[in-house]
Amino acid sequence: MDVPHALLSKPNWILWRNENGRKIPYQADGRCAKSNDATTWDTYLNVLQRQNGYTGLGYVFDGSGLFGIDLDGCVYPDGVIAPWAAEIIQQFSTTAEFSPSGTGVHLYGLGTVGAGRKTAVDATFVAPGKQPGIEVYDRGRYFAFTGRLLPGLPTEPVDCQAALDKLIQRFWPAPKSGARVPAGPRTDIAERAARYLATIPGAVSGCGGHNATFRVACVLILGFGLRPEAAFPLLAEWNEKCEPPWSEKELWHKLGDADKKEGSRGWLLEGRTYDGPDVDLRALLSSLLPAAGNL
Repeated sequence: MDVPHALLSKPNWILWRNENGRKIPYQADGRCAKSNDATTWDTYLNVLQRQNGYTGLGYVFDGSGLFGIDLDGCVYPDGVIAPWAAEIIQQFSTTAEFSPSGTGVHLYGLGTVGAGRKTAVDATFVAPGKQPGIEVYDRGRYFAFTGRLLPGLPTEPVDCQAALDKLIQRFWPAPKSGARVPAGPRTDIAERAARYLATIPGAVSGCGGHNATFRVACVLILGFGLRPEAAFPLLAEWNEKCEPPWSEKELWHKLGDADKKEGSRGWLLEGRTYDGPDVDLRALLSSLLPAAGNL
């Protein structure tokens, strides 16, 4: 495993395990790790020494000037890289590695992204179930690190801000001046619900994540009395904090289950406490009492 010094020198390392097809992050002591909590990260040597029982190591981006690009579904079984991804790799000409599955490529470069970005790419599928796509992050996410570096490229991340700006403009162009952004304003209730969800940490799959996400869905449907259609954008926004994020299908499923629950709704708006059946919201809500006062 070849590890660039720019990554090796930072205590931004975690472990991860493949659990039912999801990469679940862990600390060196076996507890769940979070990509937005530096206290759950460690040094490379510490996690390396404790990797037995885990699938691999992960590097967490912390917003300090190092970014990562995940080119998914771009490597054919014979190792040939799809033209669309090869073009991007050439444009950045920085450290790159093959992903754990061998069907993708991770780039590591110096530059600032800001808000993370993700998009599918309209290209030929090179592996079953692997949608070609691009993800770009410089904070709040981790890459499953392999150290299987692509030959012929720098072994240390280089300044890629110019190439990064062009990539963002190409795949996520800013609205033209004077153009309307196709998103309506939130209702007062939705805005209050969004502020409430901002106080709730993201869920971690494998560490009670399913239950935590379902409770948040119940907060939106039962506590704020929102319909699933109105609640989905808020749950999707909160989902960005989860490790790893849930699929849209999973989010809709949790909202649908929450909508099936009986009992009064809108109790958060009315300043009441939850007293309905079958949903354990008490622990979550009791930890967020200050937030309730700011609704």
